[in-house]
Order: sequence, then structure tokens, then C-alpha cells
Amino acid sequence: MKRFMMTTALVMATATPAAVLADNHDAAASMFEAQSPAGETMDMKASNLIGHRLYMPEEGTDMGAMGEITDAPDNWVMAGEIDDVVIGKDGKVQDVLVDAGGFLGMGETERRVALDSIRFQPDADDEGEYFAIYTGDRKMLEETESYDEDASNEMGETLGTASWEGYGMNDGAEMQTVSFDSMTTEDLLGTTVYGGNDEWVGEISELALGDDGNVSAVILDVGGFLGIGERAVSMPMDKVELRRMGDEGDISAYVSATEEELMNMEEWTESES
Repeated sequence: MKRFMMTTALVMATATPAAVLADNHDAAASMFEAQSPAGETMDMKASNLIGHRLYMPEEGTDMGAMGEITDAPDNWVMAGEIDDVVIGKDGKVQDVLVDAGGFLGMGETERRVALDSIRFQPDADDEGEYFAIYTGDRKMLEETESYDEDASNEMGETLGTASWEGYGMNDGAEMQTVSFDSMTTEDLLGTTVYGGNDEWVGEISELALGDDGNVSAVILDVGGFLGIGERAVSMPMDKVELRRMGDEGDISAYVSATEEELMNMEEWTESES
């Protein structure tokens, strides 16, 4: 499950971002008020958004009657991953930057998504953890403007990752390599996969077993914008590296191949498993 933690602490009041970052170690929190599908509000730590998935429910879903969930339902598609947050001159989080995977025929597609178009659904089996849900439709996301760094700078905005650097964003945690042996199948399915250029390329969709009953390959779903045009490919386990930030961070997978190279690989089918 790709989720993120909420917190009830509240920081960043009236000072400018530069002043706050210079004087307050807790500025890495960049708190903002988030809203659940049912309309409830809570304070969220913006730095915990980075790297998490943005889901799009099936059209017509009643957001207010979603009920308890522990995993993203099958009728949700992953619209992209949250790369960063945009912080305004007032020190408040304005929008999020979503990597839509570059599947619109224009290369890398980083959309600037309005914060008020995202809702945060609690994970019923992990207290304090939530799913990020996009409330618009596919057409709305496709028409959302790409991030313009020059225009953003002119307006006095900053990116969260740049602002938090050196101010304890990860509380001293370091990226660690994780053994496949320490992971369960449930831990691995749905794990985000990054390519040779450290850009999002897909996710782990299945583990293929050899004749001896042991895992022989990792199946990746790559390509496809909003779940359309995905291609399943098989990668040997020794070509996939698992990493996590600190001891409690989410697991991510890394391969040396680029998205283009993965898309040109022979497609894997279930009959091969």
C-alpha cells in the first residue's frame, strides 16, 4: 500500500518561507489543512506527501460514501506520483507536482495539481495513514498545466524539497538497500519502480515462480498514462534493487533500464508463469 502519515502538530504561521526555514528546524513539516472525502479536515505534514501515489477513483464514485478501505480498490487507477509541493510566499502549501509518467506523448509530464482537488482517505488498518485521491476526471488532469519553474519563481514560490534541504526533512534517515528475503508478497505488490534516470516507470504487479517454487522474476507494469497502455515485462530478481528511507519508509524498487528500454522488452504474459 502506498500511503503517508498525518500529524496533528501545527507550524509555519506568518513568517516568509526563507525566514521560517532559517529560524525553525520544524519548518520541514510545512503543515497544511487537508480534507477527507467525507469533508473532515485534518492537519498534514507536507513533506510526507513526497513520493506517494495519487489515485483516481472510477468516474461516478461517491467520495462521501467510500467507507473503510485498507488497499486501493481495483477500480482506482494511479494518476501519478507526488514529486514535490509548491509553497507560496506566505509559507503555505499551494499545490502539488504530480509526475504523470510522461505518457501523453510529450516526454516527462509533471502536472501542477491544485491541493483542493485532492482528498485524503484514512487507511482502516493503519492508524494515521492515508491514501491520496484525485477528485477530478481524466480530462481535467490532462488539461492541468505543467509546472513552470520560471513563472513560479517570479511569484516568489518555492519547492518543498528545495526548502526542506538541510532542515531535517527525513530526520537524518538514509536510503537503505532492502533484501527480497525480508519482504512478503503483499509488501512488494504495487511497489513503485524507478528507472535508470531515477524517474517513475511503473510498479511491481506480480512475482513469477520457477519450477522449484521460488521467486524467479519480478513482473513490472510499465508505461501507460492513467492505467492505459501498460505493458508487463519480466525482470530477473538480481536486476531489481529494493530501497527504503530509514527503517520505516516506504519500499521503492530501482532498475537500470529506462522506460523506453522497458517498453521495448518482450511483453510478459501469465502463461509464462
